[in-house]
Amino acid sequence: MADHTTKPSPLFRFVIFSASLGSVFALCIVFGHQLEHLGGVNFSSLSTWIETILAAFIIAILCGPSTILLKRIQAVQTFHGKQKLTAFRYFAFSTCGLYICWIPSLLGLYPGYFTYDAPEQWMMVANHTVTAHHPVLHTLLLGNIVQGIYSLTGSFNKAVFAYTLVQLGISGLCFAYVLTFLYTTKTPVWIRRFAFLWFTLFPTVILNLFAATKDSLFAPLFLVFALLSARLIHSPTRFFEKKRYPVFWVLITFLMSTMRNNAIYAIVIFLVLLVYILRRHIKPLLIACLAFFVLYLLYTGPFYSLIVSQNANNKEYLSVPLQQIMRVYQEKYPELTYADRELIEAAFPPAAIYLYNPKISDAVKNNVDLSLMEDHKAEYFALWKRLAIKYPDIYMNSFLENTYGFWYPKASLILSADGRMGYFSCHSLPPAQDNSKIPAIYNYYQLFGDSNPIQSSWLMLLFSPGSFFFLFLYTYAYCLYQKRTAASTVLSFVALFWLTFLLGPVALVRYVAFLYYMVPLEIYLLFIPLQQSHVS
Repeated sequence: MADHTTKPSPLFRFVIFSASLGSVFALCIVFGHQLEHLGGVNFSSLSTWIETILAAFIIAILCGPSTILLKRIQAVQTFHGKQKLTAFRYFAFSTCGLYICWIPSLLGLYPGYFTYDAPEQWMMVANHTVTAHHPVLHTLLLGNIVQGIYSLTGSFNKAVFAYTLVQLGISGLCFAYVLTFLYTTKTPVWIRRFAFLWFTLFPTVILNLFAATKDSLFAPLFLVFALLSARLIHSPTRFFEKKRYPVFWVLITFLMSTMRNNAIYAIVIFLVLLVYILRRHIKPLLIACLAFFVLYLLYTGPFYSLIVSQNANNKEYLSVPLQQIMRVYQEKYPELTYADRELIEAAFPPAAIYLYNPKISDAVKNNVDLSLMEDHKAEYFALWKRLAIKYPDIYMNSFLENTYGFWYPKASLILSADGRMGYFSCHSLPPAQDNSKIPAIYNYYQLFGDSNPIQSSWLMLLFSPGSFFFLFLYTYAYCLYQKRTAASTVLSFVALFWLTFLLGPVALVRYVAFLYYMVPLEIYLLFIPLQQSHVS
């Protein structure tokens, strides 16, 4: 019987690709600009939607030349020549090359940035009060290395330096794995050189490499997971032929899930998607997935019961609704009923009300009376729902202003709960002290610090999380357009994980370090012809 099913034409798919990208980018630009300059989006204004439609149309039109240019560049890429080194030797040389190139930064940023949550995590280990608020495995790794070396040497800087070396060691192995992938697939030399220079010179990559945070370890593991998963999807039979590959995949997936508490939500959805896509290889895949879940349940079950003194509270997950209630209180106080005011003021003490900042929820969530809200859960849920129905625009603006740093390239970024602006925390917190051996390098990276001049200039577009979100989104849409199953499926996981941060307390650069680390792979996907895009 003849098959009368019709597939979408290339032109139709290109129109969908261009229109979708244009619409999303336009919304980000128009909404982000209003949030940055007006403190909110005027949803009822006709000009807002006219600007969005015009911007979407212009961006969609520009997708044509950009796609044609990419295809022309793809056409001249070559994949030939003998590989002079084995994969293992190339991996070893790449690892050593990365370490050597990081030495100037290692001396310039000595002992490394002991910043963000690092002092709190160290104190947890030192005082034997580890909680699940931060990833437990990372807390134990950081805290025990720092406390152990500090006990041996009496120097806290040496202790922080030891942890920095461990973090660089793990990151170097992960980056070398990516470089080896590019080498074994005979990727053009210019892409391999770009990837090496990106990992060794790009400022945001270096800042994350030397910051003692969970994100700095999560991001390189994320990168390896993405490549392994692409290899699994592309050639499942070959992947499962040798047991070391699925074992390595399970181990990397587990380690990645332990470095960020919110990763598990994206992982679960992604594994369900994998089972559907690879249903012809269901048995070995289910075994691998089961092995991961057993490891994860053992980690969050018996292991937690031995180590953790207190489970994580719900404050992080309440960031969005708490901000929304407080924004209504701030903007519509005269319109609120006496009963609603009483409910809000009972749970939100004066400190939360006075210190409220629409871009970061720390001041509110750290001062809220969570136990009171738990005891009167039904009343506060009814309050949140009632205000949502009455003030939907305020709720939406609260959500957008708390997250637009992730998706608007020119956003002003927040660093701390007190409203301090900045790109990255480029200094150590006590008891560690910055003690640069090459002051010129230290001073260079201070340009990206608390009161950096870069954030207020157009140079910010080169480093902004929003710019790298745009690059990722373009790559994702382009892979969907070209029907690259392995790439688009893995990038779906990247998108899922990125979405979890929209429910978080603030838009920080370090949260999306994985987008910066993904750039060499995105360049590979954009410039490699479809028939050559494979996983070795």
